[in-house]
Amino acid sequence: MIRGFIAGNFDVIHPGYIKTFKECKENCDHFTILLHSDPTIERPNKLKPILSVDERIEVLSSIKFIDDIKVYTYEKELIKLLKDNKFNISFLGDDYILITFTGIELIIDIHTHHHHTHPPTTTHTPPTHPPPPPSPPHTNTIATTTQTHGRTHR
Repeated sequence: MIRGFIAGNFDVIHPGYIKTFKECKENCDHFTILLHSDPTIERPNKLKPILSVDERIEVLSSIKFIDDIKVYTYEKELIKLLKDNKFNISFLGDDYILITFTGIELIIDIHTHHHHTHPPTTTHTPPTHPPPPPSPPHTNTIATTTQTHGRTHR
């Protein structure tokens, strides 16, 4: 059985979350939400959830793609959940590809969710390579003409 998870605070559920949860469930047999109670406790720069934990559990429990919900407050609790539940696959947004995140040191396959603009991918090791350098700027000069207050400028 393939056991997958996604972690986050999942405050104010929107259609993007529903699409993500559907994609997650399509890629595992048992899909678990690891619900962060309040990310501002350890990271004050994060936004405090609008809905209470109980309200978020009520909303998430009504979504047919979700099999289980486990709540954590501290990152160390998240690590324990990851180890104790023997997950096979982690679902991450493509915005996590080049950054370090809790649990990266654990050997769990990563399924990257591309916000439905590209097909999903699965990797067997966390990405560690920096992005390629940006392309050099276009070097051809094109003169543009604008008109301001009756005067022509180049």
